Amino acid sequence: MPFLEKCCFCVPLRCMCLFLAYALLAPPFFNFVWLIILREFLCARLTTLWIFADLFNVLSSFLLLGGLYMNSSSILPLHIVSKLIGLIVEMICHLLIASVEMGRPLSIVSSVFSIGCTCLDVLVVLRFYQQEEQED
Repeated sequence: MPFLEKCCFCVPLRCMCLFLAYALLAPPFFNFVWLIILREFLCARLTTLWIFADLFNVLSSFLLLGGLYMNSSSILPLHIVSKLIGLIVEMICHLLIASVEMGRPLSIVSSVFSIGCTCLDVLVVLRFYQQEEQED
């Protein structure tokens, strides 16, 4: 992944993974506040799916932190899979919101931000995992 080496040449991948792990703990908490604000507009199924997606995202951040602090690169693929599952469930929520014509610009921005963060997270962690496997 040469573009990661060009863009992030001054930051080691381990530090970038640590930053992403802590930074990606914030959006689920903002989503929880957003769910509390919009609770009268959302059905129980959508709320349950959204909480389920946020739990997967928090789990993936904790898996990444655990893999980094325990120096265990075997946990990193679990992080990638749980992050992608969380993204799939979250995209189902966005599709449900769009189907009932409740799509607001904030919802669209949230969706694009979530996809971008997940892509960046998966690329950086995958590159770090490949680097760790080559060293072993």
